[in-house]
Amino acid sequence: MAKTSISNQEGKAMKGYHGRFLEVDLTNRTTRDLPLSEDFCKKYIGGATMAAALIYERLAPGTDPLAPENPMVMATGPFTGSPLPMVSRYAVAGISPLTGFWGEATSGGTFPFRLKGSGWDGIIITGKADTPVYLYLAGGKAEIRDAAALWGQNTYATQKQIKNENKDDKLSVWFRWPFGNTEP
Repeated sequence: MAKTSISNQEGKAMKGYHGRFLEVDLTNRTTRDLPLSEDFCKKYIGGATMAAALIYERLAPGTDPLAPENPMVMATGPFTGSPLPMVSRYAVAGISPLTGFWGEATSGGTFPFRLKGSGWDGIIITGKADTPVYLYLAGGKAEIRDAAALWGQNTYATQKQIKNENKDDKLSVWFRWPFGNTEP
């Protein structure tokens, strides 16, 4: 089996992980790095298991699934970003408003590859923004930006406008629907 070597922020090789997640608080519009130990990365291999561990340690039992403190976690696995084919995958997880229990989905494409390439193994989002915002990741930095102009647009128009605004047609765009209030 091929081994990947991705370094954490101290430059220490962690075999497939950077050793950090991005924590985003939409209420306060802040971001910060969450360092992950090598032991954590070894114990919770893969996006879904990492997401489960991170949610479990942050969420009090009985928390309303729609409460701002209920985290939504996006997590990549150790092979995402490696030269292996068909491994650009990630998990999105949280407590489901539909069931009140654990909910997760996995997906692929360019987003997990770009997320890992931006220097994070995943993102933990909490809070509730008082106005529409989006998260922009580039060069190891994260910015919470105003998205009022995107409100009400369909998915295609939203992606196009974000790409145009950032002058990058190859930009990966991920957003939680409903971003606005229309869909084709």
